[in-house]
Amino acid sequence: MEHRNHPDLWVLQPDGNSIKIDQIRGVLRRAPYRSYQGGRKIFLIPRAEIMTAEAANCLLKTLEEPPGDTIFILISAWPQALLPTILSRCQRCSFQAIPAPELAAGLVARHGLKEEEARLPALLAGGSMGKALTLISGSNGEARAGAGQLALSLSRSGPLEALELAEKTAESKDKALSSLEALLCWYRDLLIWRESGETRYLYNPDRITEIQREAEVYGTSSLIEMIEVAGAAKSKIEANANPRLALEALFLHLIRDAPPV
Repeated sequence: MEHRNHPDLWVLQPDGNSIKIDQIRGVLRRAPYRSYQGGRKIFLIPRAEIMTAEAANCLLKTLEEPPGDTIFILISAWPQALLPTILSRCQRCSFQAIPAPELAAGLVARHGLKEEEARLPALLAGGSMGKALTLISGSNGEARAGAGQLALSLSRSGPLEALELAEKTAESKDKALSSLEALLCWYRDLLIWRESGETRYLYNPDRITEIQREAEVYGTSSLIEMIEVAGAAKSKIEANANPRLALEALFLHLIRDAPPV
């Protein structure tokens, strides 16, 4: 189950930026068969909100009357983006954000972190253990390493250069989101250093020299606005907005807020 190779578990991954009708048809062809191990079959659909309307409508009848041994699990951080007809056929189960102290305790107890090491990823994870584990795993290291350079490039870019940066950053939805997450943390670090001079709450403490230098050239109100607009762009992409268009609008806004060179 952990490696997703159980014969009675099917996980439906997006095809590009959406889940398409042919993928749902493939699921429906498998649904009538008996489970291999005599129990239940589970069809797991992460990011269900990105089903096309055709795919969602194709799923409706089977979702309403699935075979007796079959369970469909639709996962979505944006259930409001699902068709009302899909929502009406589902039993909703909400998972609330985990408080930061509990997240930190879990990282200490289950993943061997020291208390001081667990504090910051727990605060940045937004209540998600999965995100906290990503933050400590180093899997977002490339985006983190590039965030300062991206911010510096934007501060020295004109409109054409900003659009080119948006095109490169929007190569995939996952790359766009990880880059925005890292960029948000970078601007946050500049704001924290500018206002407090404290290093213990920095996401990038290993880059303190750059943070000190860059924090001096931004005003507090500018940094707050940049964090807000970058966060809004991230939310739009998570809700299935076009990553390139969202990043183009964001980067053109950020170059207006950048300090003069």
